[in-house]
Amino acid sequence: EVSRRMGWEYATLKRELGSLSYNDRGTGGKQNSSVIVEMTDLAYMLQMYHREDNSVEEVVTFLETKIHETELLSLNKLSIFSGILTGAASGRDETLFRERLRKYFEDETDTTAPPNLTDTSMIPRLRQEVSSFISTHFDSKLTGRAVARIFQGISSPNYPAHMWGSTQYWRSYMNADFHLIRKMAEKELERY
Repeated sequence: EVSRRMGWEYATLKRELGSLSYNDRGTGGKQNSSVIVEMTDLAYMLQMYHREDNSVEEVVTFLETKIHETELLSLNKLSIFSGILTGAASGRDETLFRERLRKYFEDETDTTAPPNLTDTSMIPRLRQEVSSFISTHFDSKLTGRAVARIFQGISSPNYPAHMWGSTQYWRSYMNADFHLIRKMAEKELERY
């Protein structure tokens, strides 16, 4: 955001801000200054020039699809890795463990979808709790993603655990499908 407002490239801004941490006192060497610059969270910005009316919608749909695919793949890989570690902890055959671990790190094409963790009988209750949460916190700048993060106990800068962790909704649906919660929340937010 800062680099966009200043009209600078991000790399240039990062280099210039990083140089504030050092003093060059003409001695030929750099010394630490009293300014500390930390850049921890990167953000990405997509800027479109000469766009058609429907092109923004197409780009948003494409990016949402790619993010969803990446999340599913990562969740699947995490689930597989958890299974490997659970097998190792149970004391099964060490050679089998090593083979599964080797295959896990070598196989980049495993795109099997992870199992859906949402029990269909919990959907009506989940919908009711999403609605209740949104009506209680309608004055907050909520998004479907933010509601899903809260329900799964995923902290973020706008919704940190130390503030939202004391609510009854924090981590209340950790085993539910994140995207199902997000979609429910988005539909509910449209009503407000």
